[in-house]
Amino acid sequence: MGAPPFPADAEAPTGSRASGHRRLFSVGIRTVSSAILIGIVLVSVLAPAGPFVAVMTLFTAVGLWEYFALVTRKGLHTFRWVGLAIGCSLPWITWAAATAPSGAWLQESVALWLLVGALAVCVIQFVRRASHDALSAVAVTVFGILYVAWLFSFLVRLKLLPNGTALVGYVLLVTKLGDMGAYFIGASWGHTPLIPRISPKKTVEGLVGGLAVSFATAWWFRAWLPVPTIPHAIALGALLGGGAQAGDLIESLFKRDCQTKDSGRLVPGLGGMLDVIDSLLFTIPVFYAYVRIMWF
Repeated sequence: MGAPPFPADAEAPTGSRASGHRRLFSVGIRTVSSAILIGIVLVSVLAPAGPFVAVMTLFTAVGLWEYFALVTRKGLHTFRWVGLAIGCSLPWITWAAATAPSGAWLQESVALWLLVGALAVCVIQFVRRASHDALSAVAVTVFGILYVAWLFSFLVRLKLLPNGTALVGYVLLVTKLGDMGAYFIGASWGHTPLIPRISPKKTVEGLVGGLAVSFATAWWFRAWLPVPTIPHAIALGALLGGGAQAGDLIESLFKRDCQTKDSGRLVPGLGGMLDVIDSLLFTIPVFYAYVRIMWF
């Protein structure tokens, strides 16, 4: 037999080049999607409270829709429309509570509205013919409202604080740049799996890289803080960097349980809206609590 028409390793460089091209294309799509999202968020953050709350309501609606679709794929019943109605009203209720006069009952309207929502879900369950999955249906619906809508609504509270625009920009930058650092460093140098049963592609190197970027961003933009000292920047780098990684892993845990890679396909290269805001769902409340305790 004659020699093969091509050397045995001739396809290796081609395959390597194809893999490199795919990775470059994926990075390009992610970059374009991220730039568009950053533009939308930047405009809304700089806008007055009303338009800002409207954009946050849209993000909440899409995130909740994806959450309910995710758990429905697992075969769990949910009260989707009630959950959406309660969740999408939370940014507006939060705005009303934050701007209410001192001592007014409206200051407690968020807690009251969440209670009304939980009771409404239970009452609707009363009229269902089936009751064998009552506990899971109520629990999954109420958890979705808390996980997506209530946690994300802290961004509205943050916006309404003194110098709120800078505070919102700070938590978004530290969180999302940390996310990007974890992705790029993990994709380039990651070899040690972090928690493979939850997310096979996440690595220890990506975790460390993301935390390093969060620390650097927290330090670089510390002038946006009410008291721009290095100790505060270090503390917030740790809290927000760790919170971002935890939020991402928690959503990955949910997706793995539902046997789904992404929460949706709304944002090319990034997945769904829930994939975009998952890390923020934990860093925003943590940052809000820090700001209130330390400065307000």
